[in-house]
Formats: sequence, C-alpha cells, structure tokens
Amino acid sequence: MSREHRNSIFVESAEVLANDAFPGDQYVLRVHAPKL
Repeated sequence: MSREHRNSIFVESAEVLANDAFPGDQYVLRVHAPKL
C-alpha cells in the first residue's frame, strides 16, 4: 500500500510577517510559525 503524500502535507498556523511583490508577478510570503 503506497502512501500518496509521504508525510509531506500538514497544516500549521502562522502569522504573516511580510508579503513582498516582485516583477513578473512573483511574491515572497514571510511567516512566523513557531512549530515548524
């Protein structure tokens, strides 16, 4: 029996610290997630 997600999917609560936009519709979302 194969495990499709291989333990790589999880939910974490986080606070958004910054949302930076760059040319070409690229974005960097900085978060603070104490449990990560």
